[in-house]
Amino acid sequence: MHIGEFPDEILCKILRDYTHHSSRWTTPRAQIPVKVWKFGAISTFEGAQTNPIILGQVCSHWRATTSRSMPCLWSSICVKNPTPKDLPILSLWMKRSRSSLINIRFIKRESLFNDRELCEMLPFLFKLGTTIPRWRRVHYDLMVSSNTRYYWLFDIPPHIVPSNLEEMRVDLDPISKPDLRPLQNFVQSAQRLQRLSCNFGRSECQFVSVATNDIPTQMLVSLHLHAVGLDSLLTLLSSCARLQTLSIRLLFSHPHLNPVISNSPLCVPGIGTICFPFSSTLAEVLLPHLTLPSLKEVWFLEHLGSVDATLQSLQDLLHRSGTGLGRLVYANPSQDEVMKVLLSPMSADVTQITLRDPHVLARMQATADQNKLRRLGSIKHDSEWAFSL
Repeated sequence: MHIGEFPDEILCKILRDYTHHSSRWTTPRAQIPVKVWKFGAISTFEGAQTNPIILGQVCSHWRATTSRSMPCLWSSICVKNPTPKDLPILSLWMKRSRSSLINIRFIKRESLFNDRELCEMLPFLFKLGTTIPRWRRVHYDLMVSSNTRYYWLFDIPPHIVPSNLEEMRVDLDPISKPDLRPLQNFVQSAQRLQRLSCNFGRSECQFVSVATNDIPTQMLVSLHLHAVGLDSLLTLLSSCARLQTLSIRLLFSHPHLNPVISNSPLCVPGIGTICFPFSSTLAEVLLPHLTLPSLKEVWFLEHLGSVDATLQSLQDLLHRSGTGLGRLVYANPSQDEVMKVLLSPMSADVTQITLRDPHVLARMQATADQNKLRRLGSIKHDSEWAFSL
C-alpha cells in the first residue's frame, strides 16, 4: 500500500511520531536544509529537525490533512528566541491545534530582556496565554532581568483558569529576589497539577520561599522547589498523599519565626526519590522530621558539604523507615566523598550508581570487586544527566 492510501488515523500516528520524536540536529545550521531552519523558532521540541508545516508541503492531500484533521500534530509547541516575524507561524500553529490539549515550552536565553526585547516577546506570550485552559504541560526557560519583567508571565485574568494543567516548570535567571505571588496565584487554580518545578538562578533566592499553602496537592506526584521554609514544607508534605519525588535546593528554618514543629516524624508513604543540594543542612534539618518507607533512590546534586552529618541523617532515616536504598546518583563528588558514601552502611543494598565525573569510576569499581557492595549491579557514567520531573 502506498503511503498516500493510508487511512488518516494511521497517517496521523506516523506523522506525529516523525515530528514529535525524531532526533535533534547535531550539524551546523549552514548544513541544514532551508525548509527546516526557516521555521526554527517554532517547532515541536527544542532542536527538532522537522515540523508539521514542512510535511504539509509534500502534497495537497497532506497539506489538507495536516491542517484540518490532525490537531495532535500541533499539540506540542516550542518557541525559542523568537523574533516578530515568527508570530504568524505561532498563530497558525495555535489555530491548527484547535481544541486539543497542548504542551508549551518557551525559551529565551540569548540575552537579558530589555525594553525592546520585552515588547517583542509580549505578543508571543499573550498569544500563548489565550490557550491557558488547554495547557497540559508548560515550561518557561527565560533570562529575565527584573521582577517587573517577570510579573507579566502569570498576570492572568482570574476568569482564565489552567483547568487541565498537569505539569508546570519555571526556570528564571538571573532574578535575584523574585516576587512569587503571580506564580502562586496561577498555580493554585491548577487542580490537576501533578508536577511542579521552580528554579531561580541566583543564590539570593535563599531569602524567597514558596508559599506552599497555595500549591494544590491532591494530584501532586513530583515537586521541585528552589527554596522553602521547613514548617511550610512539612505542612505541604502532610497533604501530599501521592507524592513520589521531592527535590529541594535551599531549606531554611528559623525557630524564632517558625511555629513549633511536631517531634513525631511525618510519614510520607509514596516518596521514593529525594534530591539534595550541595549543603548538608537540608539533610540535618529536614530528614529527622520524616519517615519515608518507599525511599529507594537518592540524588546528590552538588558536593555534600558535611559528609558525615549527611550520611548519619540518611542512615537514621532509612532505619526509621525500614527501607534500603537501591540507587545513588552523584553530580560532582570528590573521590573521598564517593568512597565514604559507598562504604557507609546505608549503601549496603545499592544496586546501581550513576556518576557525572568519570575520574572516580576506577576506584569505585575496585571497591565493588572487593565485594564491599555486595548487591551492586552497575556503575554508570553519564555526563549529560540532570534531575527532571
